[in-house]
Amino acid sequence: MPRPKINEKKKGGFGIASLVLGILGLFVGGIPLGILAIIFGAVGLSKNQKFSLAGLILGIIDFVVGLIIVIAMGIAMFGMLGM
Repeated sequence: MPRPKINEKKKGGFGIASLVLGILGLFVGGIPLGILAIIFGAVGLSKNQKFSLAGLILGIIDFVVGLIIVIAMGIAMFGMLGM
């Protein structure tokens, strides 16, 4: 009779976290969630986890789009102030 494994770890935790953060970052908080998705995706890729690459790509998209929005808002604010 086989013994149950006590220290069995769930695989894919970083990959799934990266994917979830990447998807959430598309709708709210692009820059901070994008950075976290990139970090978790990179760690997950080093461990060969399933969803890490998708989360990493979404994190990069979140970060870039968030940065573009912040820059556009800054340009708009300076335009309104006449600078």
